[in-house]
Amino acid sequence: MALGKVSETFDESEPAGTVLAQAPRSGNPVRHGTPVDLTVSKGPQPIPVPDVRGQNQADAVKAIEAAGLKAVVAPETVNDRKVPEGAVVAQDPASGNLTKGGSVTLTISKGPRLVEVPSFIGQQADEAEAALRELGFEVQVNDILGGFFGTVRDQDPVNEEVPEGSVVTLTVV
Repeated sequence: MALGKVSETFDESEPAGTVLAQAPRSGNPVRHGTPVDLTVSKGPQPIPVPDVRGQNQADAVKAIEAAGLKAVVAPETVNDRKVPEGAVVAQDPASGNLTKGGSVTLTISKGPRLVEVPSFIGQQADEAEAALRELGFEVQVNDILGGFFGTVRDQDPVNEEVPEGSVVTLTVV
């Protein structure tokens, strides 16, 4: 017998390099030198991992499962300034290929953390702005009468918890 044509195909159960079929079949009498064609496994077919970051949990799980993969939701949720509560903030792996049934771990956001906004009314605007930025807020300054004295006259919000990264408006006289 001689080796004939060798073709490869993906196979979910047989590892790469395993002979899946031959022609003519084993046990059939053939003339000496007759070529034998082989079909060889390339192993399981790789499946591209879909990027589901930013999607809500239900949609992300559906997309992962539709690709033939298994979605695993991490038990811990994390705060994130930009990703809303209930959406996927991270996934592992984030890209690449897996085989059918491979797991993708999804980390879900619990949204931005809440931060208490202290009052800076009556204080100097420059100091108030620096302190608010250090706490993780965006700051908008509205100067009234040119802000000549540089004193915070009003503030919004004040003395309440708001999401990290929120805008705090200082009215300065």
